[in-house]
Amino acid sequence: MKYVQQGITLLEIMVAVAILGIVSAITLPNLSPMLKAERADNFIDELSKTVKYARAKATTTDEFVVVCPIATPEAGGACSSDWENDPIVAFVDKGQDLNLSITNDMLIRVMSLPNRQDTVSQNKGSTAITIDGQGRVNQEHQFVICPNGESDNTSALQISVSGNTWKLGRNVLTCGSV
Repeated sequence: MKYVQQGITLLEIMVAVAILGIVSAITLPNLSPMLKAERADNFIDELSKTVKYARAKATTTDEFVVVCPIATPEAGGACSSDWENDPIVAFVDKGQDLNLSITNDMLIRVMSLPNRQDTVSQNKGSTAITIDGQGRVNQEHQFVICPNGESDNTSALQISVSGNTWKLGRNVLTCGSV
């Protein structure tokens, strides 16, 4: 009588796991630059969406809307220039003083912070992005995010005075360059 093998042997499983381990050891380290670039792109996309949403709010309500970093948005306060460490908020600024008042102003959106290792710089424009009831921005703004503070895999955003946003692409600007 002839014996017919059913299933797989332990040796075959060990060979398959070893091959899988070798292939993953080769491919996984190469994912790091891609993950950094995706992280930068996601931040720029979220900032662009926040500006577009703020512009839509300004034009539909004919009010003055501000997008800027504020240290404690839940308590209100003045706009800061720390785009890296303070939450970026969009709010209707009734007093047009670049100061979020919890009693008078309306908070529209709070963005999540970028990764702590990333560098965010504002290369053009003043601290706050202000949008009037016609959808116009006070001045041109330009932002760049550098993952881990490095100049590769950067992502950049430009905001025109007409309120339009353009993603400038990867590695177009470095942090601190115009």
